[in-house]
Amino acid sequence: MISMNYELEYLDPYKVRVLNLYVYRTHDKELIWQGTAEGSIEVDASSPDLAEAVKEILTNFPPKR
Repeated sequence: MISMNYELEYLDPYKVRVLNLYVYRTHDKELIWQGTAEGSIEVDASSPDLAEAVKEILTNFPPKR
């Protein structure tokens, strides 16, 4: 299961300052991994910033054992 939270800057266009992704085991909802992107991520539909931020976060997933 994956969840996320974020902090926005209320500008035009909106920008995400912090984006967090959390991965949980489904059977017991234990957090098994989390990743964060920080900066000024444009969330306009035509901007690739958000997709790039998620891609960068997920480069560290799955966690190394």
